[in-house]
Amino acid sequence: STTATALRQNTPGTIARTYATNTTDYGRLLSAGYRPNLFQVNPNVSAANLITNGGFSTYNALQVEINRRLATGLLLQGSYVWAKNLGESGQPTTLRNWGLDKGPVNNDLRNAFKINGLYQLPVGLGHRFLGSNRILDRIFGGWEISGISRIQSGAAFELVSGRTGVNQNEAGVVLMNMTLPQLQNMVNIQKITPAVTTAGQTPVGQVQYLPTSLINNTNAAFETNGQSWATLNPNTPYISPQLTSGQLGYEVFLRNPWQYHLDAAILKRTTIKERFKTELQVNFDNVLNMTNFLLSTGPTSTANGPGTTSFGRTTLAYNDLAYNYDPGSRVIEIRLRVSF
Repeated sequence: STTATALRQNTPGTIARTYATNTTDYGRLLSAGYRPNLFQVNPNVSAANLITNGGFSTYNALQVEINRRLATGLLLQGSYVWAKNLGESGQPTTLRNWGLDKGPVNNDLRNAFKINGLYQLPVGLGHRFLGSNRILDRIFGGWEISGISRIQSGAAFELVSGRTGVNQNEAGVVLMNMTLPQLQNMVNIQKITPAVTTAGQTPVGQVQYLPTSLINNTNAAFETNGQSWATLNPNTPYISPQLTSGQLGYEVFLRNPWQYHLDAAILKRTTIKERFKTELQVNFDNVLNMTNFLLSTGPTSTANGPGTTSFGRTTLAYNDLAYNYDPGSRVIEIRLRVSF
C-alpha cells in the first residue's frame, strides 16, 4: 500500500503532512479524539518566516597569468585558476547545525585553463611579404586569425533524493558499498539512443553517465522506474535514501565531466580607397563541434536525482555558468562592416 511504501522508504513526514493539511483527514483526526496540534505545533498558522542575514559564501583561488603583448603581429594570453567556492543557504536544514548545508555553489570550478591568441599575417603593405603591390595587398593583405580555448573542470551538483525531512527540507542520501571518490570515478559518458515507441516520433539521443547496475540498484532502493524493493542487491554499490528514523542523509555532490571549448575567427580588412574600407569577419563558436554534456541543470536540481526515472541519464548540453542550454553544435557567424 501507499502507507506501507512510505514507511519503508522512511517518509512518515509525508504521511503526517497529508493528514495535517487535508481538510477531510484532519477532520477525521479530530473526530477520533486526537489533539489539533498532533502534527503541527500551531495548525492555525500557515507560515512563519524569520528573515536573517545568515547565508554566506567563501572563495579562495590561486591565479597564474602569462601575457605576450602584440608584437610582430602576434598576441598571446594564458591563465590558470585553481579555486574553491563554497556557500550555504540562508534557510538551514536544522537549527542544530547551521554548517550542515555548506557545500560547493554552482560556479565552483576547481580548475580552469584559458588561452587566447591573435596573429596578423605578415602579408601586404607595411609587411614582409607582398608589401609593394596594392592590388595584391587587397587580395592577400589584412588577414587576421584569432582563437580562444577554455578547458575547465565540471561544476558540482547535489544528488538530491527528493524526500523531505525536518521542516520539509531535503533529507539527503546515503552511499552504500562505495565512497564518494569511487562514485565520481564511475562517471563515464556513454551515448545511447532510446527506442521510438510512438509512430513518427524522432529518436532523442541520451547520455548515460553511470553504470547500468548502479542505476538499477538505486532505482530499486528508491522503488522507482519499475524497480521494486525485492530486486535490490544490498552487496553491490547503490545510492539509498536515508532509512534510519530521526536521522538526516548526507549532502553528496557529484561533478560534471571536464568541458572543452574552442572558438576561432578569421578577419579580412581591405582598403579600397583612402576613406573606404571593408572588414569581413567569420566567427566559429565551438569550431571543433565538441559536445559538453550537462548532467544536472543546477546545483540542487531534483530533475534527475536518485529518486527519479531519469537518474544517471541526461539529454542536456553544457554552455555556461548561467546554465543556459545549447545543442552543443558548431555556430558560424558572418559579419561584414563597411567604413567610409
